[in-house]
Amino acid sequence: MVKKILKLVKESTNSFVFGFLIEMVKKRKIIKNRSIKYVTTRWTQNGFDFASYTFISGVSRIFIDKIGTLRYPIFNVFFCSFISNTALNLKYGFVYATKKGIYGSFYAIFIDKFSRKIKNALQ
Repeated sequence: MVKKILKLVKESTNSFVFGFLIEMVKKRKIIKNRSIKYVTTRWTQNGFDFASYTFISGVSRIFIDKIGTLRYPIFNVFFCSFISNTALNLKYGFVYATKKGIYGSFYAIFIDKFSRKIKNALQ
């Protein structure tokens, strides 16, 4: 169990870097008009979003594996990610939070599938 959680932390760190870099590439045009503090905060926030999506999907996968019923149902990842991301973003209002929760769910599924494909290719 401890090994699985440590592995999950490592995966989350990788997706933090992935999310940070994506935001960096996406928002490079804005840099001219914004302060450095604003830009780095946005990049870091996106990195944390990606890391939390990965961590949430991983935790739900471990939980399901322990129960031994369905192995990695996408609905479970979607639901866990949706609930947690909605809770994380409620300070911005319900509509924004729900939207963020839906995005989070899809990111969680995408990152999980993507990381599995990379692992399979490397083995």
